[in-house]
Amino acid sequence: MEINKKRFFSKNENFLTKHKPYQLKYSSMNKKKWPFVLIGILTIFNNTFAQKILTNNLREKEIYTVTRNTPSPSNGESPKFNSPSFQWPAKKNATYRVRISTSKKFDQALIEKTNITFAIFNPHQQLTQGKWYWQYKINQENWNPIDSFEINTSTRIFPTVSIAKIINNIPATHPRVLINKSEINDFRLNASKTKEALAIIKEANKILTTPIPKEGGALPKYQGKDKFENEKIASLASKWSGRKVQETLNIFSQAYILTGDEKYFKIAKLWMLEVATWDPMGPSHTNNFADGGIMSSLAIGLDSFWDLLTESERLLIKKNVSTRADQFYKLWINQVEARSSSMHVWQHIMHNLLETALALKGEHPTAENWIEYVYELWIAQSPKMAEEDGAWINGSAYFGMNALSLIDIPSIFKKLSGVDFMTAPWFKNNPTWLIYSFPPNSTSDGFGNDGERYKFPWINYAGYTDALARLTNNPSAAWYANAVAKSEGKEIADDAEFRWFRIRDAIKKTTALKSAPIKQDAFFPEVGVGYMHTNVQDTKNDLMLSLRSSPFGPMSHTHADHNTFNIAYGGKRLFYNTGYRPAMGDPHFLG
Repeated sequence: MEINKKRFFSKNENFLTKHKPYQLKYSSMNKKKWPFVLIGILTIFNNTFAQKILTNNLREKEIYTVTRNTPSPSNGESPKFNSPSFQWPAKKNATYRVRISTSKKFDQALIEKTNITFAIFNPHQQLTQGKWYWQYKINQENWNPIDSFEINTSTRIFPTVSIAKIINNIPATHPRVLINKSEINDFRLNASKTKEALAIIKEANKILTTPIPKEGGALPKYQGKDKFENEKIASLASKWSGRKVQETLNIFSQAYILTGDEKYFKIAKLWMLEVATWDPMGPSHTNNFADGGIMSSLAIGLDSFWDLLTESERLLIKKNVSTRADQFYKLWINQVEARSSSMHVWQHIMHNLLETALALKGEHPTAENWIEYVYELWIAQSPKMAEEDGAWINGSAYFGMNALSLIDIPSIFKKLSGVDFMTAPWFKNNPTWLIYSFPPNSTSDGFGNDGERYKFPWINYAGYTDALARLTNNPSAAWYANAVAKSEGKEIADDAEFRWFRIRDAIKKTTALKSAPIKQDAFFPEVGVGYMHTNVQDTKNDLMLSLRSSPFGPMSHTHADHNTFNIAYGGKRLFYNTGYRPAMGDPHFLG
């Protein structure tokens, strides 16, 4: 995401920026004084600034529009990284041309690309310092006005490789998604006795006799009172059916990769041949999570069992998978990259499409297009619902929906390119935000969808931060992972979401901090949240004040709760948001 910070903070002067209550010295404060301090803070918060911010926001144009309406980089700004990413307003079914130069006449150091099929261009080369000019054109229209940007000494170096190199580095043999064929023998030897591997095998054995579902299982079993309710009911029926297929096939594929035991293939094959006959435009397509999950689990099964399937069986599965993947690709290009939020895509389905593309590369003519789109989009916009301060726009409770994609997609691209995609400041800062917004054994800050739902961070938050700690050598992330797992009476190995990452990559654990940071406050200005604690190290004795005044508006899974606060004590809600969550499509939904 991108923000004109100077414009926002100079004109809106949001509460957290100007008043900085987080600078109070809590450790020296008598606990009896805390209620009066809170009253003072909240009085200032509500009376002094709420009306001012509201007035300013009404006068200001949107900072984050629903769809992109300006090019980037623009107006001489410095891009976030070098090699920079170029983006512009998209037009459906369009192709584009881009040119970049150190001269307004485009006759020096010219970089030019034609026939671009979506509204992103990554030149994949480091530019020299100084002023650059660029412009784009849509189809055969005139060139858009010349824009400019500046590469300076502070522009972060981020050299990426071309999509051709990514594709060439994908092995030609199967399997290559869960593991590369060349690595499988050593993998089985090293992984077989891990707690995670034993758990996968146990689960696979448990479901060997599970009845194979029929396509009709994705149809709704009852009706609502109107069209809106019927659509929701149908979507949920599709979602749960697709999830069952995805979870079952993934477990069988993993168990086979771990053991080589063909009993998992024999059952998985029956599931795959049944699901491959389902209509890709039928009830399993109604919900896009179901559609994406079926697509990727069939693709992973195809890749994992490739040598055991007949050619006719492969063709049947490939046809179903590629139809689903092509539908996503055609829908997404010139749409997803232009939107401020396409949450289902970024949460799971982009990851599904990347796994599918890896499995079908060389087996289906458009698979390379799917890889290219995910790769270029990830470079340009990841992490999607964030800036650099480490916070997440949709809130700490909904953050878990994105966790696996945030780890696995950059890990895949690193293996294929040699480039570390986790050097962005957000990855370093994210564990700090989690520590203050969703402490171990404590309720979350309460902002955004599901902010009221969870009483404490569950085990996949431990799995995520453990993976992040291993990949970035972050002791704070390791501390949080251990503390969350301990608060549930579990171990990191009990997390299921990241267990394949742990046994496949076998990255050494990072040494954790001995305790939480001593600092009792944290401020994340780009997302617009701040936290004040009395004892963040000890949830039972912690008074937690969470404040929100965000430039993002009620976008996506956020709420219209700006210039608001929540208070928790002892990890439990004391003064929090109430009411009902406005679902997508609800008259009260503002995202």
